[in-house]
Amino acid sequence: MTLVTFFLVLIFAITLYLLVSPLVLDDTVSAPHISNGVEDLNCRKKEILESLKEFELDRNMEKISHEDYQSLYQETFVEGTRLLKELEQKEQRPVVAPKVVRDTTQVIVPAQSAGTPKFCSQCGQALEPQGKFCSQCGHKIQRAL
Repeated sequence: MTLVTFFLVLIFAITLYLLVSPLVLDDTVSAPHISNGVEDLNCRKKEILESLKEFELDRNMEKISHEDYQSLYQETFVEGTRLLKELEQKEQRPVVAPKVVRDTTQVIVPAQSAGTPKFCSQCGQALEPQGKFCSQCGHKIQRAL
């Protein structure tokens, strides 16, 4: 066997191994990830916020009708509210769910005692107790009287 033939066979064997091994070997073996679910909830929160922004963009680009937008936005908003409640329970902080008023883009946050966090309906950022605008995205916050 010549040296060239040996290297060709070696290259073929390595290529075959690299192509077949992902199909045969189980690569899911890893160290167990211990989580109390907060990381998963935060990841889902980001997904929901992105979905709400995409719905808004699609409506503005007239890719979806206003009725579809309202339905999708409301369903996702309700899921986000539920998720925030669950996240607050896991983090042991109180939560106040925002109320949808007239148009689904207008949110009234009920007045709360000092130190209780509130969240922006646009980006999910915690709000200052007496703030009128979100410090992250600048969205105007309407408060219940």
